Amino acid sequence: MNKDILYYMWLAESFSYGSMKPMQIAVNNDLHKFYENIDEEAKNLDLNAKYIERLKSTHPNDYNKILDECDRLKINIVCFGDENYPEKLRNIEAAPLVLYYVGDLSALSNPSVAVVGTRRASAYGLKVADKIARELTSHNITVISGCAEGIDMQTHRSVTDKHGNTMALLGTSLEKDYPSGSGKLKRQIINCGGAVISEYAPHTKTSPWMFPVRNRLIVGLSDKVVIVQSPKKSGAMITAGIACDQGKEVFCVPPSDIFDARNDGVKKLLRDGANILLGIDDILDSYRFSDYFLPKNNLKFNEKQGNKYNDIPQHLKTVFDRIDKYNDLDQISKDLNIPMNHLLPILTELEIMGMIEKVGQNYQKC
Repeated sequence: MNKDILYYMWLAESFSYGSMKPMQIAVNNDLHKFYENIDEEAKNLDLNAKYIERLKSTHPNDYNKILDECDRLKINIVCFGDENYPEKLRNIEAAPLVLYYVGDLSALSNPSVAVVGTRRASAYGLKVADKIARELTSHNITVISGCAEGIDMQTHRSVTDKHGNTMALLGTSLEKDYPSGSGKLKRQIINCGGAVISEYAPHTKTSPWMFPVRNRLIVGLSDKVVIVQSPKKSGAMITAGIACDQGKEVFCVPPSDIFDARNDGVKKLLRDGANILLGIDDILDSYRFSDYFLPKNNLKFNEKQGNKYNDIPQHLKTVFDRIDKYNDLDQISKDLNIPMNHLLPILTELEIMGMIEKVGQNYQKC
């Protein structure tokens, strides 16, 4: 356990969640010396009297009660000074000094994409969230969301259905049953190798402001942000704004109904220059110049589980089986006794399905 864990907790709980001051203090000071000289050190940090009084009113050892409660609830703690603190959070403004979590954080080292949207999602929004989440998972991309009703919970469910990694960033402390009845989904997230994470200590009283404060962590842990469906005033729009502030790419799913107010936020983001998301390749292409290499499978929004070749219709399979074996189309035509004018439409259909791709004048399997 980090020797300074109680000091990190002391700082985190002495300021408002989302404040930049705790990180400034932790990075630039020996915390033990800082505690012993609060009045003097406070002058260098321009702390007002309210925060000085908060810092002086408690002792780091007072937070042993949080350690005991985390131990009772089997909640893990990671501090800014720990090796397994999420690297992607280290350089964001107002990074949390302490995170509480259940599960495994290791998948945060993978490429990661946030998928968020309205709680009052349409059937179309839920369907698209499902497809995006499944296809991101098929590329070993960790999917981040906020475990809210609607788009967020659908995203988490779809990832766990494929036994992929997803991280749920909560706007409450971990022991809360919020959203009501979400315990089963949270357990599935953990059992699939993901984690449920919060910066709020156990038994922190829930307030509405905690959810938008949490959104900076959803963005901070993600390389890209996808907005599936959102009205003009929503947490998803706050998330999009934070993404712009952090220099993250924002992708928006085009609305199915431009008159539905649940799409007004997405329409505004698209007008303002957000990337339009028409298929998974739009996200994969955006990784071209990153540290990650993500091979494309050209599935668009069509889910293929297991061996994708198993679902090829029989009238296409005879041609598909000859790809790679015979790269010469004339040879395939002759071998199967299929006229070229019949063969070309079959090849086109296989290409659209993402099963083959054209290389020069020939084709190869994807």
